[in-house]
Amino acid sequence: MPKTQNVTQKSRAYKTGSAESLLYIPADTVSTTDSLFLISSGFGATPEDYQAFGHAIAERGGTALIPNCNEPAPGNTANDPLVYRADVIKYAAEDAMNHFSNLRNVVLIGHSMGDASQAMVVDSPPDNSPLRALVSLSGAGWEKISARRHSKQLLGELGEAAIALPGVALNIIKNPRSLRERLNLSHRARELMALWGMEEGRNLPYYELARKAGAVCLAYTGPKDKVISASETTRIAGSFFGPEGIVSIHPNAGHFGPQTHPKHVAKLIMSRLTTYVELDIAA
Repeated sequence: MPKTQNVTQKSRAYKTGSAESLLYIPADTVSTTDSLFLISSGFGATPEDYQAFGHAIAERGGTALIPNCNEPAPGNTANDPLVYRADVIKYAAEDAMNHFSNLRNVVLIGHSMGDASQAMVVDSPPDNSPLRALVSLSGAGWEKISARRHSKQLLGELGEAAIALPGVALNIIKNPRSLRERLNLSHRARELMALWGMEEGRNLPYYELARKAGAVCLAYTGPKDKVISASETTRIAGSFFGPEGIVSIHPNAGHFGPQTHPKHVAKLIMSRLTTYVELDIAA
């Protein structure tokens, strides 16, 4: 397989309820795919924020699906935002399994709050799901996030976002829906309450369950992350992931690694996965 591939379909209308997800497919796999990388977005984010990351995964031969976690999955009535998001992720995985032939590997990648949501899918996965890996990417759900402490973290996040996400304004211009979703204050408030309610090590039982089921568990942190502390994640989850199990994304990476270093993050994740799982991708 060549090191990189053309990506002929940068996005595809792929329904998860009333919202459209983004789908990035290598040029030679329009209706068949070996490996699906399902990306769960962070707090206040929309799928468009992960365009470059999804494209980078597809260039290396994987199919990237970014569901919209701001809209409910069909039939969802959950008030808990983490359950709400987990249902979207589960529905997107089921939808992909029905759509693609020869799908042998599903890799869940959760960024920030998306990690806390995707971990819950392990507790009730789609039937016959070929879940091969669970990836924590600057994940929430390891350290305890209090309201007082998080208010300071949010200021750091806004400062980092202003530098790291210049494409957000362009996304809003191209897609006004994304602005409405970002400014859905009641939904954002429920998400904050859910984040503040998580105890230290909250993700650990889910990751242990995934490992028992045979899935590979990987973690990545940003050394300059002002939102999720890399040192705290290592302190809490280091014994689970092992001495070399938590990898620094990049010396200059903060919380928004998938946005600031999309190709580098895609390569890190996919090259490590190929040492554990048989994937038809470029390592």
